[in-house]
Order: sequence, then C-alpha cells, then structure tokens
Amino acid sequence: MKKNTRAAWLGAGIAAALVLTGCSSGGGTTTEEVPAGEVSEFAAAAQAVVDVASQPVDEFVAPGPAIDTSAIDGGTVWFIAASLEIPLFKNIADSLESVFSEFNVEVQDCDGKFTAPDAVASCLDQAVSSGASAVIVGSVPYGVAPNGFDAVVEAGIPLVYTMDLPVGDGNPSEVAYITKDSIKMQSWLTNWVIADSNAEANTLVVSQTDHEGLIVWNQVGVLDVYPEACPDCVIKHIETNTGQLDKLVTDVSAQIVSNPAIAWVQAEADVLAQPVIQGVQGAGKTVDDIKITTMDGGLDTVQSLAAGQWIGATAAWNSDALAWYAADQALRLLTGNEANIAVDFPFLRLLTAENVGDLNVSAEGWSDGSWFGTADYRAGCLELWGK
Repeated sequence: MKKNTRAAWLGAGIAAALVLTGCSSGGGTTTEEVPAGEVSEFAAAAQAVVDVASQPVDEFVAPGPAIDTSAIDGGTVWFIAASLEIPLFKNIADSLESVFSEFNVEVQDCDGKFTAPDAVASCLDQAVSSGASAVIVGSVPYGVAPNGFDAVVEAGIPLVYTMDLPVGDGNPSEVAYITKDSIKMQSWLTNWVIADSNAEANTLVVSQTDHEGLIVWNQVGVLDVYPEACPDCVIKHIETNTGQLDKLVTDVSAQIVSNPAIAWVQAEADVLAQPVIQGVQGAGKTVDDIKITTMDGGLDTVQSLAAGQWIGATAAWNSDALAWYAADQALRLLTGNEANIAVDFPFLRLLTAENVGDLNVSAEGWSDGSWFGTADYRAGCLELWGK
C-alpha cells in the first residue's frame, strides 16, 4: 500500500530537490581560498536560499476545489499521534477539535507512544470497533501497523496520513496524504549553516532513525547537500532515535571532545534539542561556542532562539494550519470526493535571529499561526467548505 519513501518524496516534489541549495546547478567542487572578510560564492548562494525561506506567507491559496459539506453533522474523528508527549502533536489535536466543532464532530485522541507498533495497532483497532467517521494519523507510517491501517480502509473509514509521505498508493477516494516538505526544511537549515559559516562549517549532524521518512529527510536535505554546496565544510554524523535520547547526550559529548572545532550541530528535530544541548555542555562548550539548528519550530525552541540561547535557526511549520489542511482532506473523503494529490503545504518558515524579533514568542503566538504570516487559512478553508 505504501510507496518507497525516498521515491515518494522525490517523485512528488522534484522542485524541492532542485532548490536544496543555490549552487545546485554548479559544476564540480573546486574551491579557492576566500580572502578574509569576503563572502564565498557558496555562502552567498546559501544566503539567497535563507532569504527566501525566511519570508512569511501572506496569501491563502486553496488546497483544492470547493466542496459541499452540508451533510456532515456529528460523528467522531480519531487522531492517532506518534506521541502525545510531544507538544506539537497536542497542538494539532487541539486544532482538529476546533475545526471539527464546526460540524458537531468530536475528536478522539490516541497516543501512539512514539510509534510503538502495539500502541498504534491498538489505536487503529479502537477506531474501527467504535465506528469512527474518519481516522487522521500524525507521523505514523503505514509500516508501523499495516494490518491495522488495512482494517481501517476495509471498514470504509476515510484515512488521512499526515507528516509522513506527500503521496502514496492509497485509493484517493479512501486515503489522503498531507505533510510539510521536510526535505526542503532540512535543506534550509543546511543552507543557513553554510551561510552562517561563510561555507567553512565544522558541523555535527544528528539524524533520527525512528522511521524511514526521517532517514530520507536528513539524507537528502542535509548529507547529500553538503558535498556540492559546501566542499570546505567538515561534517560528522551520528544517528539516534527517541528510545536512545539518554545515550545521545554522551554521543554528542564524545563527538565534540574528539572534534573540538565543531561549532554547529544540526539536530533533525526539536525532540533532539535538549539532549544535544546537554551533550554540548558536557563537552565543556557554551552558547558562545556552538549553534544548534532543529526542524519543527516548537515553542521552547523559538523562545530559546529569541533569547539567544543555543538555537541558531529552526525550520518551523504551522501545526494549526496542518490540522486545517488535514481536516480538509478528511472532509473531501467524507463527502464522497477524492482527496487532493501532492498538496504543497505552504505554511513553513525558517526562523533565525534576523526575523524572530518580529514574532510573539508566547504560547498564543505559537498556536495562532501568526509566526508564519497573515494568510487567513481558517477563513479560507471555511469558505471552501461552504461555512
């Protein structure tokens, strides 16, 4: 039922692959020493990517055609999250509840306990046995519980995958997909490090292996970019997963002690930030020595960025908007329409010291979507649904 993860990402968004770096069309990796005080061509190209990625989104573009939702009144949508311990997923759950209240539809949350197969399978089984109106999953790939996902579809329950693949093999009248472009977001962070270092970064890359998507995002958006985009950068790489975060602290410390020139750490996601910081501190480094980047842009991360504490940049995505877009996909299936295919989710933004000062870095600012611009996706979606 599921496409090869790498093929699904690159097949759905070749444009993303082409904008990983401003040097993507360059020929070869020959470099010359850059005179002191001058910006290298590689850093300038990376900065051009950073400048575009840092801009807000101020115009709503409908993800698909208008639909008639007048027949939807009542029911229960199940939201199965990779982990409800991660604040971003709790934020999505709250947003889904707000969206579906427009249709008198309740939202039932279920915790996948960091994509534990038994926990996910149990959530899916409960959704089927309770007669769910639809099932929305957050960053839980099909391969975690294939029998459970198949049972949802066989029961005729609309299924929406979020934060997994941009496209898949599911019948678009039964299964939908919506995700942020994590490869593009990882590439933004790579370009930020290149620009920040004048293309001479000594960087530790920390990637997650919890599921195949995470592996692909980091490989294509980070590790595959550096050789051509920054031939003078020195890259060290370690892997971890959410079950090994305690070990990550010592792994990071060991890398920095062995490679004291490391001045940037690219942590794949916010969930890695705290153990990475602990590892950096354990190696005797301070905020003046090392900058950390992450993907997700959760509240704690952005507040640390605003305070000048450890975080140098974060590739953020609007979790409230993603909930609205996921609801849009579910509503299309519930009304007998086909899901939108390969939706370009626009509410992404690279946050840095240069633009974070303009943001309301409170819980309200995080949850209301204002960090990402003035585009009114809520009103836009309601109009799309005839509300």
